[in-house]
Amino acid sequence: GASLAIEDAAVLAPQLAERLQAEGAPGVPAAMAAYATARSARAARVQQASRSNGRTYHLGWPWSIGRDIALRRLGPDGLRKRYGWLYDWRDA
Repeated sequence: GASLAIEDAAVLAPQLAERLQAEGAPGVPAAMAAYATARSARAARVQQASRSNGRTYHLGWPWSIGRDIALRRLGPDGLRKRYGWLYDWRDA
């Protein structure tokens, strides 16, 4: 969540600056619309991953045993690779 807010600022600030410089205050709605378009797919993907993790990490016994084994086998590097799309974001 917090990292998405930082990403949002990185996307929104240049769009606002560009529109404000070119059009003044009337450009703000267009900048906001462009920002929403640019961020919606990523926000949806992050929300889906979060919901999936919530289900996975809160499994009850005996399913939690399988989860623990799978996470152990995946290891820290595997988790990092699995979520590289999230943690390695760069504004395009």
